[in-house]
Amino acid sequence: MKISIVAILILLLLGCSRSAKNNISGTDNEIRYDHELPYNNIQHIEIVDSIITQNNITDYFYNEILNNINLSFHRDEYEIKSIFGEPISISETEVDFWMSGGIVKKIQELIFEDFTHIYYVFEDGTIFYMGFKIEKYLDKLKTINIGDTLEKLLSIFNDIHYLSNENVIFYTDPVTAEIHFIISDSIIEGIFVNFYLL
Repeated sequence: MKISIVAILILLLLGCSRSAKNNISGTDNEIRYDHELPYNNIQHIEIVDSIITQNNITDYFYNEILNNINLSFHRDEYEIKSIFGEPISISETEVDFWMSGGIVKKIQELIFEDFTHIYYVFEDGTIFYMGFKIEKYLDKLKTINIGDTLEKLLSIFNDIHYLSNENVIFYTDPVTAEIHFIISDSIIEGIFVNFYLL
């Protein structure tokens, strides 16, 4: 907010000084200022201000995290394998809880070099893709990465966010994914993405 106000003041001062230098007519007692120049237009300043603060979580999610790969909730087959190939390893955790679709008996984690993809395995063998997590620094993440501060995260994105304990939650637009930034001691330690059943 302070940066935006400073930018507006600087643009107004530049506009006034240029107007005074370039649009003087008549004698010393007769100075005319042209106030119709584009840099004196408040609408123009608002456009510049919106360009300065255009980072949003949806662009970051699709362009940086997913690198334009079409990834979303799916069921019945391991679509992740058709996109990324075979995982480095698979971890399974025995569970027993009910959710839409039946009783979940296992949580499977398919571990790849950058992401760990998570599936629910139901009692009848049906699988639901839940989402993925990032737990290490990735070169492709330029805007926000593992190891960045909470302060940097909140200053970068202008989207509405929610707090859960120390964690910060954003939603894509349209809402197809929930993005959790896992925070510990004001440092991002992980990113967890949960896809919605569509």
